[in-house]
Amino acid sequence: MKHPTLLLALAACVFLCCAGPERTPEGSVRNFWKQMAAGDQDKVLRTQVYYRPGMTSEFIMAPQNIEWLHLDSVATVYQGPERALVYYQVVFKKKGQERTTRYSTGTMAHLVDGRWKVGRPVGALRK
Repeated sequence: MKHPTLLLALAACVFLCCAGPERTPEGSVRNFWKQMAAGDQDKVLRTQVYYRPGMTSEFIMAPQNIEWLHLDSVATVYQGPERALVYYQVVFKKKGQERTTRYSTGTMAHLVDGRWKVGRPVGALRK
C-alpha cells in the first residue's frame, strides 16, 4: 500500500459521516435540537440520558412553530471518557417572526451503553 495515511483518513471520514447522531457528544446535542425544532416530544425524550422504555413525553416542552433552527460555534470539553460539556449557540427563526433569535448555552452529555445522550443544561461558556 503506497498511501496508508490516505486510506486511514478516508476510513475515518466515512465512519464519521455514516455514524449515527449518538456517536459523539456533539451529534447527540444536534439530534436533540433537530427533534426539538421538529416539535417531536417523543424523539426529544429518547435523546435524553434519563430516558427509559415506557416513559411518556407529556412533560417535554417542544415548540410547534419553528421555521428553522441550527447550532453554531459548537465546542466540546471532555470531562472524562463518559462525560462531556457541549457549548454552542442556538440560532432559530419562528414562523411569522421577522428576525432570528440567537443565544449561547451548554449541555452535559453522557456516554451510556456506547451512545452519547443529552443530560442537563449547563449554561453558556464564560470567558
